[in-house]
Amino acid sequence: MRRHQTTRLAIVAATLGSTLAGCTTLEEKMAAQVAAIPDAQRAYIVGSYRIECLPRKEKCHSAFNSISAYYSNIATPPIGGTWNVSEGGFGGNTVYDFVDPAAKEKGIYFCQSLPAGDYALRSYSYWNYDGGGNGYRLREEDRFDVRFQAIAGEVVYLGDIKLTYGEGKNLLGMKLIVPGVVALSPGTPADAQRALAKCAEAVRALPMRSVPLQPPAGGHPLVVANP
Repeated sequence: MRRHQTTRLAIVAATLGSTLAGCTTLEEKMAAQVAAIPDAQRAYIVGSYRIECLPRKEKCHSAFNSISAYYSNIATPPIGGTWNVSEGGFGGNTVYDFVDPAAKEKGIYFCQSLPAGDYALRSYSYWNYDGGGNGYRLREEDRFDVRFQAIAGEVVYLGDIKLTYGEGKNLLGMKLIVPGVVALSPGTPADAQRALAKCAEAVRALPMRSVPLQPPAGGHPLVVANP
């Protein structure tokens, strides 16, 4: 856990209630585009998505009910996707693929279909459901730009994406857990195969290339390389 530094890229608090009902999400727009693409022209991304967790006996608990990372395409109109883990809510709990209390982390492997093109991991959110919903989401001007490419007829392995915690203080000066950084690592060949196993059988037969996500060339205080 890192001590949270207040910078011009500060994370701001918001409420779940600020989401407008009835709006078409970027994920829904992407799903509609994917549905219209012939199977042979679809692109696929695989990898692992993990969060920092707090060990308690044999278990490891999340400090938040829902932690998400968001990516979207570079072109317009915008479409996008999400990696998410949730627990303690009405929508059901994430079934984790791995839990490691000793390493203070747990997560899932993913396989997602999307239109071919250039994309970027841009933002994250950390939410709790108490009191009607509250948490943290990056302001538009504070988002990062971690690029990747989805290739038609291929599977791209993005490596490992980990969201960590930071340490901050409330208005009374008491310590509290706040969002941390996005830590990117190449993962391992075994991780790549476990992620590929999440895909349909026909997708597993496609060529796969390993292109792990990297921090932006110009740097960003919220994105780091995780050795």
